[in-house]
Amino acid sequence: MSISFNAIVIVEEELSLFSCAHLSKKYLSKYVLQDVSFSLAEGHFYVLMAPNGAGKSTVLRLIMGLERPTAGTMSFFGASHDVKGIPQNLRGQVGLVAETIEFDPGSSLIRFLKFYATLFPFYDLKWVCNMAQVRSIDLTQKFQKLSRGQKMQIILLAELAKKPKLLLIDEITSVLDPYSREFYLHQLSDFTSQGGTVLLTTNVINEVEHKASDLLILKNGSVVWESPIGEIFRQFIKIILPDPISEDTLNILSNAGLYPISRIRIEGRWMSTVVGPAASLPSLPFAYSQSNISAEDLFKYFFKNSLDQKVESKVKADDLKAA
Repeated sequence: MSISFNAIVIVEEELSLFSCAHLSKKYLSKYVLQDVSFSLAEGHFYVLMAPNGAGKSTVLRLIMGLERPTAGTMSFFGASHDVKGIPQNLRGQVGLVAETIEFDPGSSLIRFLKFYATLFPFYDLKWVCNMAQVRSIDLTQKFQKLSRGQKMQIILLAELAKKPKLLLIDEITSVLDPYSREFYLHQLSDFTSQGGTVLLTTNVINEVEHKASDLLILKNGSVVWESPIGEIFRQFIKIILPDPISEDTLNILSNAGLYPISRIRIEGRWMSTVVGPAASLPSLPFAYSQSNISAEDLFKYFFKNSLDQKVESKVKADDLKAA
């Protein structure tokens, strides 16, 4: 029995900064995104979770108008729908942070930032210069001279200084060291507390779950879960069973939408961890223990099958090459 997840949890009516409906993107004959629909409200910190190559970056590029969707509509700040991405006159209200961004290679950081500040009416050049000093980033350097982590930091600071309403961030947490990551997550929390909205893509949700307010899960080209982040932890359960699990028990669990995600060793004995909807937990004819569910558990639950298929495909490809 297959379990379909399309959970949309609505708490109250809020100001929508962005919404999309039935958004799709196809490259040649392959769809990367299919029928993507979600909305972003003012003052929220959203995490878009999916494995590598699932289309997270494509979502951000479509929002920014860097690519055109194959189908679907988008709406910005309550305006009418526009399939081409954010209108030119609203781009100053949206910031984009990604590793693909490059600053002018011929200019020092301070010279570029002074130019960049002239493009946006509320740009806080003094703030970004002060923050660069706090982070020990020399603004007399050129962008290419910075380390990978420093590049991401100055891009993030430069976009925050625009004072955007919506900030799109493409998987930067893995680039930053733990101290820097915590520092910037705190800055993003301050940003959302003042009414800004963040959409951050990642496949390592445990690094940001304590700061994020909402979770979007992208699977098979569609958003299959959209809710406050605490809601998903309340609706799912993790139990620990003796390993191996019998075929009959596996059938009982899978019919209820619960699946093994990993094996662990407890007091010298192998056990299986099983995750699924708490409301679907069946009556089992043996003892089991319950454990706190983590963000990593949820990632494995939602994406284990697709990740296993990728590994299997790679093994088959390697076998063919060896042959």
